[in-house]
Amino acid sequence: MLRVQKYSSDLFAEWNLFLEKSKNSSFLFNRNFMEYHSGRFRDFSLVVKDEENRIVALFPANITNENIVISHQGLTYGGLAVGKNEKLLTIVSYFREILNYLHENGIQSLVYKEIPAIYNEMVSGEMQYVFYLIGAQLIRCDTCTVIRNPFKQPYQRRRQVSIRKAKGLGVEIVNDNNFDGFWESILMPRLFGKHFVAPAHSLEEIKLLHGRFPDKIKQFNAYYKGEIMAGTTIFEMPNLVRAQYASGSNEGRNNGSLDLLFDTIITEVYKHKEYFDFGNSNEKDGLILNRGLLEWKEGLGGRNYAQFFYKMQTENFCILDSLLSQGAVPASSGNNTTANTIPN
Repeated sequence: MLRVQKYSSDLFAEWNLFLEKSKNSSFLFNRNFMEYHSGRFRDFSLVVKDEENRIVALFPANITNENIVISHQGLTYGGLAVGKNEKLLTIVSYFREILNYLHENGIQSLVYKEIPAIYNEMVSGEMQYVFYLIGAQLIRCDTCTVIRNPFKQPYQRRRQVSIRKAKGLGVEIVNDNNFDGFWESILMPRLFGKHFVAPAHSLEEIKLLHGRFPDKIKQFNAYYKGEIMAGTTIFEMPNLVRAQYASGSNEGRNNGSLDLLFDTIITEVYKHKEYFDFGNSNEKDGLILNRGLLEWKEGLGGRNYAQFFYKMQTENFCILDSLLSQGAVPASSGNNTTANTIPN
């Protein structure tokens, strides 16, 4: 008999321990990561337990003022984390219980921020089938750019020239974890000056997270004559790395520092990783494509995949009962058309 309960602090250690056995999660689901912004989001994470009171699935989530549960609004992606040996019907049963729990607790809508497939250590596409059955609506799609080793595409000629220029100037690339220099001299001035926004993580927050995950969060910077020219904040996963932040000063872009920085990271530092993820190139909940940013990423050999965001009605949990009882699956009450966008 499965049982769903809200996460509470007494499950802290058990939650994190389960993640080590999960096939489709990352350190972003670790409570030490999630709780850095606990004052910004109302946590509504759920735990699925079996008849022996063992955790069998986790669901990082928060709840909005509009009484919508999102998995998770403060994370790049979210979703249902399960063990490595779990199969389709078992995973369906876990999610059925989560939807039922939400429905019984007065939550009508759930937004699911899908984990990109390349992030999973094992094949884990079960939720796509569930979304189809229950009529989940596709409400957002981001275009993300990734390099897959050893199938990396050649650099664009402009990028090649830029990299040679930086090497000729003696630009130095270092992993010095100088978050202060990057945030204050490069990232914040450029984001505010060009987009009038601040980074999702404050300088204090990213330094706090680096202190908690020093082997997974790293800062690489490019220097020319002792001055910081460009930088990128890297999140390391078992099979890939993600450039969570990347930017260069005007001089750093012109003298090739930013390009050399990424060339060094891609071809030397992380050449053993299967994927290098540049992240998305979208604005306005996926509706606007930053073509200049996309062109730069593709110029460094990146190609694109999609990250999907779904919205579903919790009352549709009952649609899954027929599948779980091995009967015919009824037609869903919704469809897979684009609907309203969601907050970040």
